[in-house]
Amino acid sequence: MKHTVNIRTKVIISIVLFTIAIFSLVQYQHNNIVIEQLTRSEAAKNTLLLDTIEPVLTINLAFGLNSANAGYLDDIAAKNPNILLITLKDHEGTRLYQYINAQDEHHKTPVKRLIETRSLHDEATKSPIGTLELHFSNIYYDQLLAKHQEFTLKFFIVILLLLTLFVLFLRRAFKPLQTLLGQIEGFDPQNNAYDLQRTRNNDEVGIIQNAFAAMIGRIKRYTDEVDELTKNLEQKVQERTSQLSAKKAVLESKIIEIQEQEKMLISQSRLAAMGEMMSMIAHQWRQPLSTTTLMISKYTINAMLNDTPKDERDEILEKVSDTMLYLSNTVDDFQTYFKPEKSEEEISLCSVIERALHFTKTRLELNKITVESHCDEAHKVHTYINELIQVLINIINNGIDAISAVNPEKRVISISSVQEEGAITLAISDSGGGIDEAIIHQVFEPYFSTKSKNGTGLGLYMAKMIIEKHTGGTISVENTAEGACFKIRLFTRQA
Repeated sequence: MKHTVNIRTKVIISIVLFTIAIFSLVQYQHNNIVIEQLTRSEAAKNTLLLDTIEPVLTINLAFGLNSANAGYLDDIAAKNPNILLITLKDHEGTRLYQYINAQDEHHKTPVKRLIETRSLHDEATKSPIGTLELHFSNIYYDQLLAKHQEFTLKFFIVILLLLTLFVLFLRRAFKPLQTLLGQIEGFDPQNNAYDLQRTRNNDEVGIIQNAFAAMIGRIKRYTDEVDELTKNLEQKVQERTSQLSAKKAVLESKIIEIQEQEKMLISQSRLAAMGEMMSMIAHQWRQPLSTTTLMISKYTINAMLNDTPKDERDEILEKVSDTMLYLSNTVDDFQTYFKPEKSEEEISLCSVIERALHFTKTRLELNKITVESHCDEAHKVHTYINELIQVLINIINNGIDAISAVNPEKRVISISSVQEEGAITLAISDSGGGIDEAIIHQVFEPYFSTKSKNGTGLGLYMAKMIIEKHTGGTISVENTAEGACFKIRLFTRQA
């Protein structure tokens, strides 16, 4: 839970920070001014002292009164304890007088020195007659600055005491508001026993408390009304839900039935449309194929009658004739396959497999896939032939796609049939790596595809519908060491 700082704390922190900021700014400016004034005062005092003693020393040097200068400088040094050193020399540099402050040698820390040097000139001849050098300490400056800092500390302590009193006053002033906030936070619309008392105080807190008390009373009345309406509404919703659930179950079953019928109708209409298309193609191709075949036959008969020896052209024409015959048979197969017949026929599984492989022969050759077919001519089923062929074509094409995607060294599709008691099991397996175990149970669901945008998700669903609805059999899939294996179980009729 996020912690929130209350208004009282914000006000106290703001005032304390503001006071400290103002005090720091004023004190900083004040310190700068005091230091500057003290520095100027010290410099002015030293300059005044030099200006005072310079004329006296100049006159005494001009008349050769060295002893008078010594006494005068001793008196000056005694009256000014901030003088650390006085040195008086004549114009040739000979030291005439020197004073060293004895206390300067006992200082533990170095004393800041201000060195002043004056050249002394004869007022009459304007020629140099000596040099005066004075070293001043900052003792007065340090004393005044220490007193100022002591005053600043005392003033800061007074400010802190005033701030403490102010904070205590704010806490006392905000206490009624805190009590009111605690009462408001404990309000629960579902607790009818909760009650916020009105007050006679006319300050801001009292006005807020009375307003909340009135609002809580209205909320309680509204809550009671809402609770009553909710009970009635829940009862009506339960009744209506029960009615809708019953209707929904009936509607869902009808929708599922209609969807399945629509899918079968779509598949049948597509087969019918393709059958019509194949009929037109067969009609258009039949005559050119027949004409070409007759021309080749006529050429062959003439060659035989004229006893013409066979050459390379005869071999080529023979191959062309075989190709035309194969093309004609292919057209017949497609026309028969797409014909929407709905009568069951008995047929050998080998024949069904052979016709399915005939339709997928081109794709198998292009993808360099070998088909290993092991079936028994004695294995016969009574079923809808064209629809069973459609199922096999779909499974074989899926095997081709899987092998092409994985591209293994072994590129094989195996087809075999096994006779069982009352049924024949047809197994179609590939070397395409298999189906992910996480989704293998979904492959027969409508619109589920592992081919991304290239798959509709209806191929295996239609295969399942055909096997279960039309042939009364079952279809399943499992993974082998090399790939996927689809098993179709078709029930045979008892004699």
